[in-house]
Amino acid sequence: MSGRDCLAIDWDGVIHEHAEWRPAFGRLDFSLIRAAHSAGYAVAIMTCNDIGRVAEALRAAGFAVYPDHRMAYRDWSGGPDGPRKWPEGRGDGILPR
Repeated sequence: MSGRDCLAIDWDGVIHEHAEWRPAFGRLDFSLIRAAHSAGYAVAIMTCNDIGRVAEALRAAGFAVYPDHRMAYRDWSGGPDGPRKWPEGRGDGILPR
């Protein structure tokens, strides 16, 4: 990474208008990523959506990205319903620049 402080932003319900997985993205708002970059932060995107699709959407918006597929499908306890697997990005996962 660049040595800058990193701000983690959730894709689902923050950048993408829906807070859950959808087969097609709705309205996308990249203003938070742009504001973080303007303030000097690196940005990591976290998501329950497909990392590749999120990376494509970020590239289409003009960001250079690094999707870290090694972090996909990490375990989550799932609470009372039992273990779940969710795709996610973290740290230098999906890093729009």
